[in-house]
Amino acid sequence: MDNCQVGVFLGYAVHSYRALMDKRIYLPRGWAEDPVRREHCGVPAEVTFKTKAELALDMLSKAEERGVPFAWVGMDCFYGQQPWLLEQLESEEIIDIADIPNDTRVWRNCPKVEVPKRKGKQGPESWLIIRWDGNGEIKYQLSNAPANTKIKRLAEMSCSRYWIERAFEDAKGELGMADYEVRGWLGWHHHMTMVLLAMLFLLILHLKWKGEAPLLTIQDVREILEVVLPRKVVTNEELLNRIERKHKARESARKSHHKRNSKPG
Repeated sequence: MDNCQVGVFLGYAVHSYRALMDKRIYLPRGWAEDPVRREHCGVPAEVTFKTKAELALDMLSKAEERGVPFAWVGMDCFYGQQPWLLEQLESEEIIDIADIPNDTRVWRNCPKVEVPKRKGKQGPESWLIIRWDGNGEIKYQLSNAPANTKIKRLAEMSCSRYWIERAFEDAKGELGMADYEVRGWLGWHHHMTMVLLAMLFLLILHLKWKGEAPLLTIQDVREILEVVLPRKVVTNEELLNRIERKHKARESARKSHHKRNSKPG
């Protein structure tokens, strides 16, 4: 733990388009309250200990202040186990959908309370979503979406975190998110800021070019830039030919994979 950093990130997804838009480094309490370590790593004096969930809520609040539009907030199992966080989002009338462990205890129907009264706080009525993935894995989620929410909408919300996971794959695989050896506060934030800016740049180009190449991916865009940037002049025809070759190879590989898997055992 002494030689690694833990980051908390806020992602944004619209259909299949995705990007990471904010970040916070998590300081364990032992680090946050150690003046020697703080000075050695250049941690600003105003930074205090905050849990990962508190950091996540800070970023969400900042996004709201900046006027970032969003329909709901999705989160993984770690954050779904923070009742205070879900209650805070509920109090702010923010729709959320949170992964939860499979042993989470819930009321399937509103219980009849008799004397002696049930101890503890009973939360608001929520959706319990159980989803079977294609690989057989079962996912459990809670959501404070309105009672009249359509199943199709719940399914969209339930599966939307897939694109945030893809955003992390893009950041690590295409933009070097995990390829750093810095130990200081400034170095970590500089590296992550450059990754987020590069991700936004690739997304803008992706949106710009996708009309001419519907199968275009973020990886395609990065590889195109590797060809374009060292050269002074590249025609649109050259770019399209390169993309078409990649897509033909990808389709051939997909058909080959499908053919192998469809053979009887």
